[in-house]
Amino acid sequence: MALLGSVQAIIVSLMIITLSSNKLEGMAVTKLAALTLLGIPAPFFIDSYYQFAVGFLPSFWVAKAMQNEAVLYFSIGLVVALVWYYFLAKHLFRKLAG
Repeated sequence: MALLGSVQAIIVSLMIITLSSNKLEGMAVTKLAALTLLGIPAPFFIDSYYQFAVGFLPSFWVAKAMQNEAVLYFSIGLVVALVWYYFLAKHLFRKLAG
């Protein structure tokens, strides 16, 4: 779980860096980046398959793995986090290239 949590922190940092161009935008993006944590309460409060609507958030899979103690959810969460990381890093490199 610590691995997925640290990858989530890197994703939030990449979001802030890639999506903002000045300090004011950075503060706004920081508040929006906190929305990526909305996946945590979903498995605990939503019992039906509607909880998978937030499955694109890595934080959802962390909570799902904690709830069910299943390695499958950990690996799905890692894959989802790596997809986020790939696209944000690609956007960052494009931004740095000019």
